[in-house]
Amino acid sequence: MRRRTLFCAFGALVVVVAATTVGLAGAAVHAKPAVKIAFSAATPQVEKIPTIMASDDLKAQGYPVSLTYLQTSEDPVQAVVRGDADFGSASASTVLQAISKGAPVVAIMSANSPAYQIVAPTDVTSPAGLDGKRVGIHAAVSSTTLYTNLMLAKYPNAKPKILVVPGSANRIRALAAGQLDASAIQLSDLKTLDELAPGKFHVIFDVAQKESFLMDAVIFVRKDWINGNRTLIKTVLQAILNEQKQAYQSPSRLAAAIAKYVPNTDQATATRNANLYTASKVWATNGGFTKNDIQYTLSAMQFGGFLTSPLSLSQCCDLSIVKSINAPISVVATLTGKKSLLRPSLHYRPGNYVFTVRDTTKADGFRLSGPGVKKATGAKYRGTTHWKVTLKTGKYTYGSLKNAKQRRTLVVKAK
Repeated sequence: MRRRTLFCAFGALVVVVAATTVGLAGAAVHAKPAVKIAFSAATPQVEKIPTIMASDDLKAQGYPVSLTYLQTSEDPVQAVVRGDADFGSASASTVLQAISKGAPVVAIMSANSPAYQIVAPTDVTSPAGLDGKRVGIHAAVSSTTLYTNLMLAKYPNAKPKILVVPGSANRIRALAAGQLDASAIQLSDLKTLDELAPGKFHVIFDVAQKESFLMDAVIFVRKDWINGNRTLIKTVLQAILNEQKQAYQSPSRLAAAIAKYVPNTDQATATRNANLYTASKVWATNGGFTKNDIQYTLSAMQFGGFLTSPLSLSQCCDLSIVKSINAPISVVATLTGKKSLLRPSLHYRPGNYVFTVRDTTKADGFRLSGPGVKKATGAKYRGTTHWKVTLKTGKYTYGSLKNAKQRRTLVVKAK
């Protein structure tokens, strides 16, 4: 049986500080640090694809990146604790359990939310219809049990018969054979169920959508390593988040990567999985690491039996790096009677911005318009104002409200 495959998402990032080299002209050249990524699974899985794509992006920026695939969710934790790895990524349950037992690590970002859906026969229209039905779980304490119990907590009148059937493949066969009525199934396994029992089952509870605050896997580092390496940590996390955003902007690009990296996956299956995972919003584009996310996950882990004693947010997590990544970028927009300027000069990417608009004109105004944004100071306005805006991929127009010749184009690109 696969051990909670989703919670084994992502892997460990090992950062090795590269030595200073000397160029041909004799000048010192500081090589970028190597990034070693170790995943807690034997082969690439769909949940890991944005991180794999991020590794390609880091290589393009000059970071030497290598990928290693480990066997269990515990392996990255042990590697980080030993100092063999500086970054790790593993199931939230594994990491939080380790921290509760004294492991000197701290979570810094969510890797993904649960990529599971709970299925039942088509005549069961909602979880309320599971009363008396046979519902399969992997073990008494497992991800499938947690997801099942979280669902049933919303439908207290449903009292199903809980049956332990270890192994996702075994539960799928039991469903197809009529030995189970319902079970939590990984998104990537839904195709197998459809092939074995076409048209007989449907989704009654999308775990990722219904439990949007639940962190399934987290990225973590050693506590004594984080403060001296914040710049590198931010670079790596930003690369992952950029790829998670692009997964939603271009599912076809995600599908191509799934077909490329996940073994034995044809293009049709890759496209199906890309659509399923983006529809369920498995990857949080803001890091999925707010106080609400963390507290909800801690409560769920205790509810599910993964934590035997309470664990506080301050004990387990450092929100500061994801918070700095998500902080709005400041831009100063100045409008005079002759021109309009934006400072500093930036390569604009999708995200949150704060525009400080300084309008010194007497009979004109400053405007900013484009995808999702339409703002202006007004012709009679003089002074300084602040706009919080979210820029999306595309073209924006900024500058004079009245004079088209004093308008400029701002282009926002994903990369």
